[in-house]
Amino acid sequence: MTSKQTIIIKDKKYDSHSNYLQLVENANGIEKDLFSFLQDWYSSSDSIDIRSSGSTARSRIIRLSKKAMVSSAEATCQFFGIGSNEVLHLCVPVQYIAGKMMLVRALVSGASLIFEEPSAAPLLEYRKQISFSAMTPMQVTGVLNNHPERFQNLAQLIIGGAPVLQALKVRLQLINTSCYATFGMTETATHVALNRLNGPRSSDIYEAVGDVSFNADDRGCLIIESKNREINNLFTNDIVDLKDRSSFRWLGRADYVINTGGLKVYPEVIEEKLSREISGNYFIASLPDNKLGEKVILLVEGEKRDICFDCLDKYEQPKQVYFIKKFVYTASGKIQRLKTLNELIDA
Repeated sequence: MTSKQTIIIKDKKYDSHSNYLQLVENANGIEKDLFSFLQDWYSSSDSIDIRSSGSTARSRIIRLSKKAMVSSAEATCQFFGIGSNEVLHLCVPVQYIAGKMMLVRALVSGASLIFEEPSAAPLLEYRKQISFSAMTPMQVTGVLNNHPERFQNLAQLIIGGAPVLQALKVRLQLINTSCYATFGMTETATHVALNRLNGPRSSDIYEAVGDVSFNADDRGCLIIESKNREINNLFTNDIVDLKDRSSFRWLGRADYVINTGGLKVYPEVIEEKLSREISGNYFIASLPDNKLGEKVILLVEGEKRDICFDCLDKYEQPKQVYFIKKFVYTASGKIQRLKTLNELIDA
């Protein structure tokens, strides 16, 4: 499969001969970003500059080859059976890798593309059958809370940008849409592995997509390789339980690990357990402690409320809980943990 170099957007065809200068000038919002990307895509350059989200490190510009992006799109289209008769749905920002790759998938497959402005509860406008979409956990929760019946029109969904917690996984069992959690980053041209979240094949194991293979370093952190995506031993800070060269269980981020009283605690594991106890946004962090070295704390966005910690082991239970009016977020809507924590410390 190769890029067809023609994209169908809301039943209109666009290609390398389209006047993107005029299209960008006359458009607004996500449509403007969409045409701006296509202008770059059809240029003579072999690469695209993409800004990372900045959720786990400082946001920066990453240069990806168009060849690697096409290879990533081909692998996704093959996995999900996306062809020219399918309809792809775009509801995430085009400035970042997730939005750009939905456009590349449409280019690669010849599928039709529909789009809407990114919002906390998408799927409002389009009532016909959709083959494939990508959302954040917050967006999925928004649809479930406001108009869950819209999932009846969506066949397959990938969920990324943040971990999918247990409380959301439970709700996904009630819809027929095939849902997958993604693992990937800007450097890998979006996801390199998928984890089925609902249905009889649901699991907590991530499986490689395409020619991607995995290894682990001395820290237990994932190493990614893919010839087609031009990835050669990409070292990550993601701690995994490596099953084999093509699968792993994700445990958390090495830069978030808390050493409390000589025990290693993974914030993401605690957050997963708390997902049935806390609604809204929250995260686990740590503060220095004379006795423990580091003490586990919980930051909750919003008003003060009672929280039950019976689901946690003794060493996992927060020593302090802080209720914060508003967390700090990236432009793509991800919580900036360190900045939010620093604001608490400086207050």
